[in-house]
Amino acid sequence: CMSKVSGLLCCLLLACASTKEGPTPANGPGETVRSPAPPVTSAAVSADPSPSTVVVHVTILEEALLQQLESHVPKEGAGETELLKKTVPYRWARSPLGLAFDRGRLILKTTVTGTVTLLGERSFPIDVKLAGEPIITADYQARLQSLEVFVKARGPVDRANAALDEHLTALLQEQLSSFKLDVRPILMGAYERIARPMMLPVPGDNACALLRIVAIEAGPTVLAGGVEKDFGVVVMPAVTLPCEVKATDPQPPLPPLANVAALPSGPFQVTIPIAAQYAELSHAMDVAMGGKLHFSKEHPGLYLEKPQVYASNETLVIRLNLGGYANAGGFNTPVDGELFLKGHPAVVDNQIIVPDLELTPGTSNALLKLKFSMDGAAIRDQAQQALRVDLAERLAGAKDKMGRELSFDDGRGCVQASVLRTEVTGIHPHKGFLRIYAQVWAQVSLSMPCPNAPAASPVAVTPDAGPP
Repeated sequence: CMSKVSGLLCCLLLACASTKEGPTPANGPGETVRSPAPPVTSAAVSADPSPSTVVVHVTILEEALLQQLESHVPKEGAGETELLKKTVPYRWARSPLGLAFDRGRLILKTTVTGTVTLLGERSFPIDVKLAGEPIITADYQARLQSLEVFVKARGPVDRANAALDEHLTALLQEQLSSFKLDVRPILMGAYERIARPMMLPVPGDNACALLRIVAIEAGPTVLAGGVEKDFGVVVMPAVTLPCEVKATDPQPPLPPLANVAALPSGPFQVTIPIAAQYAELSHAMDVAMGGKLHFSKEHPGLYLEKPQVYASNETLVIRLNLGGYANAGGFNTPVDGELFLKGHPAVVDNQIIVPDLELTPGTSNALLKLKFSMDGAAIRDQAQQALRVDLAERLAGAKDKMGRELSFDDGRGCVQASVLRTEVTGIHPHKGFLRIYAQVWAQVSLSMPCPNAPAASPVAVTPDAGPP
């Protein structure tokens, strides 16, 4: 009897000690949570966004046009003509060109002073007018189309006038018919900057966004105090991880220019894809959870650990290890297993989140079969809070790509780009990584010369040289 009493007292003392000092090690039968894992599959959507057109509005002001034309129109010349059965020499020199615009044509006017040596030197004025339609050919050569030359000498001798008229008409017709201005140097700076890969700050890897240029289009020419023209750079956005090209790789040559009837004017939209790795999301969750996340007030011994994020169709799946113990029926029951949650990713305030995250049906059913209740909503809420990845740096890179990086001054002219708005328009889980589509609204202008630039002294340019 004493032995029975002693045994009972010992049990009571142990129970009291357990109550005061906390739960004892697990001493009940274990529970294992097993639920089917969602399959690892990629989304059935296009890998990359649709083509976009970067519109560059080019303005060549009157002063820049005159500087180019001055270098191509001869300033002086000489020749001989038959006059009174004699060979009479003559020479001529022109004044600076004047430029006007009329019904889609450039009008050049100048006064030429002709001099004939006949019984001494005799000088007289010659009126010169040139008219032509500016065009750009498929090989990026600016030319004057439908060229007309009008020359009228006003000297005292008709035969001398006719000789000078004929000579100057033929000379100017030949010079201006062969006039070509290569506009590739004007566009090449913008082309290279658009095509340059945008490196993405993806931890542990080198990812990049690309705007592969597939075509360049030219809209109609507008003459309004200068020449204005829209160029559309058609790009195929893509994102690669790891990056397939280097920023220092040479750019492919410009594709042939296509003259089109119209281009959308004003601000344009371009989609720039960026990327986030699933390992990056898993690591962010692990850091936020602090290694082991004790998620239950009712069962403080339970914890979640080792998050793993992957794609299943168009959803993100989070796999979590469940461990620890729960108090069930007065016993500390060891628990292990796997939990799965899934939902559709979104970007809010520059952060990747999963607003509709829920336990998978298989996981919910497995939890219902346990000998104790477990708060699935608490698991969901804490996992949802932990899964947040900041995209601010990557989105800032997309904004810089179409703004600051595209603005430059190379001496010929300058490109000014400004971003009006950025917005995430899509996020798509793929097998390798998340593709996020950043929509950028921007406007780009190329000006010759630069607005507000100090006036430059005239530059001597050879006929075959590029723009000054």
